[in-house]
Amino acid sequence: MSGKKLKVLLAEDDPATGILAKMNLEKLGLEVEMATNGKEALDMWRAHGHRAVLLDFNMPRMSGLDVARAIRQDEEKNSAGYTRIILITAKPLDHLAATQTRGVVNMMISKPVDYAEVYNKLEDLFFGRGAVAPKNESGGDDDDTDDTMNPPLDLQELEESVGADGLADILSIFIRQADEYVLEIEKALGQGDGLRVSQLAHKLKGSSAQFTARAMVEPAEYLQKNCDEKTVGDDAPRMLEILKRELAAVKQYAREQVGL
Repeated sequence: MSGKKLKVLLAEDDPATGILAKMNLEKLGLEVEMATNGKEALDMWRAHGHRAVLLDFNMPRMSGLDVARAIRQDEEKNSAGYTRIILITAKPLDHLAATQTRGVVNMMISKPVDYAEVYNKLEDLFFGRGAVAPKNESGGDDDDTDDTMNPPLDLQELEESVGADGLADILSIFIRQADEYVLEIEKALGQGDGLRVSQLAHKLKGSSAQFTARAMVEPAEYLQKNCDEKTVGDDAPRMLEILKRELAAVKQYAREQVGL
């Protein structure tokens, strides 16, 4: 990572492990702040707004996953920037169902931690192939496709279509329209208007696929297929939240890469 050091919040309740992790990450060029439990980590993030957070899963007061969920809720409530979250666990990675972590953490890694790998993953998340859905390193069936390592947008593909000069303008249009779709979907869900949800989700699915925001396609497709005049799918509220988070990641990535 070039330029100013990236400040990372590391939450680890075991003192020795935390000190070792901090030393290794600082040696690799990161600026590290430490938290020793989940509640402290959340308080520190709220105070300083770290762009990257490494959370041990099993911590006192709040688990790493609960901290990650609270961060996402705060981001949504306050329209804050998007935080890259890596969840660290000593258990096999498939002990967490994809439904628990998708749209909440960006990646999961297992102990013992390879800190050079953590650094590389942070580079991926900020500058290369930053995932929004978590990558299950165990190769489980839930979310083991390579798509989890793609960036929120494929800028190279878009640039080939519209040219470098037109990229920022066309992305601005897509993001503005996607914002409107998501807001209207939320309104329609609140009114129990399943048919309207389905219609809007169909449009959002198509535009997301066209603009390479592929992580938005699946939740939009769920809303399209599981909402109609008589029914609103049981998982619709969660899919809406995933859409919001994926869209936040698209916005953040577009700001970082294109300057929107």
